[in-house]
Amino acid sequence: MTYLPNQDWYTRVAAGDVPGWKLIDKWGRNGVVGSALEPIISETLAGDFWHPTAASTVRIKAGGNAADDAAGAGARKINIQGLDENYQLVNEDIITAGASASASTTTTFTRVFRAFVTETGTYLGTNTAELIIENTAGTEDIITVDAHDGGQGQSLHCQYSAPANTNVYLIHFFYNADTTKVNDVHIKVTDDISTVVAPFGAKRTLVEFEGVVEKVVLVPASPILLNKPGIVTPTDVWVEGAVASGTSTISCRMQLLIESTDGAF
Repeated sequence: MTYLPNQDWYTRVAAGDVPGWKLIDKWGRNGVVGSALEPIISETLAGDFWHPTAASTVRIKAGGNAADDAAGAGARKINIQGLDENYQLVNEDIITAGASASASTTTTFTRVFRAFVTETGTYLGTNTAELIIENTAGTEDIITVDAHDGGQGQSLHCQYSAPANTNVYLIHFFYNADTTKVNDVHIKVTDDISTVVAPFGAKRTLVEFEGVVEKVVLVPASPILLNKPGIVTPTDVWVEGAVASGTSTISCRMQLLIESTDGAF
């Protein structure tokens, strides 16, 4: 039987010193959350995260800023993280191409849950404009490197796709709205995302807060298992929010503990 130990152990996991375990932080922001529940991810993505039925290579979409270029003052290279066609963790660097579309990755992705700038042309530099990652066919926007407040240097995407053969635990959650409007907050999962024809795994609400004003913080007494016990298929985990009227900017954070059951990490 596995027991989850003390705070020093979590620190060692965060440092990458404990085989079989990872700590994952997922921050998200959506500036136009309305009265219908939607994921806390970039508003550019129209309230949905990418969940294709087949793996695809990806690239930076055309239409960005000329400064975000391999020789520019802004972002020169970004890293894309997600799952491959076997629902295993992968990542690849993409070199920016200014206002043009970048070259495509060689890696094929079935999920992308993080993108961030790794090289810039100036000290303390970041992305000059929003960088949108799309599938190579150019038919679907996937994730963005956000540019509000002068460039964030990373995606603000409160969604994670746990690889195959893992248990996923929630150990901390924070949600904040920029108004005093009443909020509904849901933490959701979909089991077995590797099933791409019906019958699919069902979307389930695991944690729900209603009538939230401004913020909510959850620090459970023990980690909450998000996948079904004993079922270690790849799993999507994400946060949705809604406000009573109008729109609001929402930010949130999930901290997840991932256990490998097959020694993959």
